[in-house]
Amino acid sequence: MVVHLDETVIWQISQMALQVIVAVIVYSNVEPYQDNRVNKFEIFNEVTIMFVMYNILCFMPFVPDVEVRYRLGFLVCALISLNILINFSRIIKP
Repeated sequence: MVVHLDETVIWQISQMALQVIVAVIVYSNVEPYQDNRVNKFEIFNEVTIMFVMYNILCFMPFVPDVEVRYRLGFLVCALISLNILINFSRIIKP
């Protein structure tokens, strides 16, 4: 979708959001891994991606206030940092 919809950024983001929603539904209902913790980590990763993508929508031209974009940038950095910390803790302590 990113390659074929390169002219319309809003469609790229909406298609990626749809893919993340489908992934969360699949991970929640199918539970592809035997370990329940791994399934929860996958759902956490997908939900984090979803929140970051929804915040990226606010960086589009229809949010004209630069201060709002600036503060949302810190929120996006905090979400990504939280995701990295939790995943690193999972790697260090299996």
